[in-house]
Amino acid sequence: MLDGDEAARLTYMGAISSRSGEEKLLVVDIGGGSTEMVVGKGQEPTFHTSLQAGVVRHTERQLPSDPPSATELENLAGDIKSLISGALENLDSKHVDRAIGVAGTPSSLAAVDLELVPYDSLAVEGHVLELTKVQKLLSMLSSMPLEERKKVPGLHPARARAIVAGGVILIEVMRAFDLDLSLIHI
Repeated sequence: MLDGDEAARLTYMGAISSRSGEEKLLVVDIGGGSTEMVVGKGQEPTFHTSLQAGVVRHTERQLPSDPPSATELENLAGDIKSLISGALENLDSKHVDRAIGVAGTPSSLAAVDLELVPYDSLAVEGHVLELTKVQKLLSMLSSMPLEERKKVPGLHPARARAIVAGGVILIEVMRAFDLDLSLIHI
């Protein structure tokens, strides 16, 4: 089993494998039970943290209504913001040049943005999601009951339940790093 440092390094290296240059990058991996954030410059990660904030965990704990209520969404955003703030206390600078999102949430949001039917990983790779676009997608998805979300073009039905929590997490990460856009890498 990999330790946290090695897992962070491998996630970072995988996400930047096709990139060159000396940009300061944030790689964010939103999973079911946790969210990993890795900051680095060039080929080396310089900071990483793992938040106990994941799409399944937070959907089950904080989004019981269908569709989620405004209060549930606000409470979830507040909790995520607090977790991120605490995790980034020891980070010298939150300035990054670009973010790269990996895994299901960002690729699903990109597929919805592109209305991909069927899903096409090549079309999603490198897609840019602006913060305002993620906010609009979250607003649309969170206003729908689960059965409607399952029918959204580009969204795999198995991801429909957890995509709302994932959108909230991605928005709060982007806000914490003052990012207007995020690239998708799968």
